[in-house]
Amino acid sequence: MKNTPFKVVLTIALIYISCGKIAAQGAYANLNIGYGFKSSSQNISGFNNYSSNGGNSLRHYEQINLSLGQGAQLGGALGYMFNPNIGMELGLNYLIGARVSATRSNNNGYTDYHYWANQFRINPTIVLATGMDKINPYAKFGVIVGIGSVNQEINDFDDNDIENILIKSNGGTAVGFNSAIGALFNIKDKVNLFAEISLINLSYAPSKSLITKDEVNGVDRLPFMTTSQKEGEYVDSYTTDPNNQRPNSAPSLSLKTKVPFSSIGFNIGLRFTL
Repeated sequence: MKNTPFKVVLTIALIYISCGKIAAQGAYANLNIGYGFKSSSQNISGFNNYSSNGGNSLRHYEQINLSLGQGAQLGGALGYMFNPNIGMELGLNYLIGARVSATRSNNNGYTDYHYWANQFRINPTIVLATGMDKINPYAKFGVIVGIGSVNQEINDFDDNDIENILIKSNGGTAVGFNSAIGALFNIKDKVNLFAEISLINLSYAPSKSLITKDEVNGVDRLPFMTTSQKEGEYVDSYTTDPNNQRPNSAPSLSLKTKVPFSSIGFNIGLRFTL
């Protein structure tokens, strides 16, 4: 009988822990918003700041490092915790990329260049959680698959002429890796607030391009351009033959170029237990 109080306390504690574990299991849904900053940035050939006054004057060059993964991110996820510590999650999110700009100028005028991207992403991950009650730290590891486009805008102001060009490059699939650390905060029955820091390691090589706008002083030039001037295909390799040239009715060929999409950022959102 001397051990009865100890046994009662131990039994109550075990019941409490078991209930806590049961509550931490099962299906859930996330909604989140966040922002990613450039990470593992690189440079694109020909995309830099340049200025010259012409003649024999000094010329200034400035390299621009960028990642088109920088920008706002909207998303959600469906997940399932097999127990309080291990689960799986399927995330979906959309990147609204920030613009990156460069300018090249001389005595005759200047040209502004802008890059930005949009990308839909699928992100399956493994979730490792501490299983704590009020504040539940966790980590996520997985792959990320992206489908989207790289957009380029060129505004050329040369003497009295103004040319505006828009180019959209898409096709192909980006595959990379994603990890995150964060914490769940219990704010209401079946509703949790979460905040996390996310790292994305990703690059993307489009497979085709299309000029969607080309105007000079407001006059549309697209109707007068051939297919090879408007459309392009990015390939791993190709061969040119001066005796058998590619027709103007076919897209032009260029080598594929990988564009950086890596980022480090934060996400905040709500988790709803289903």
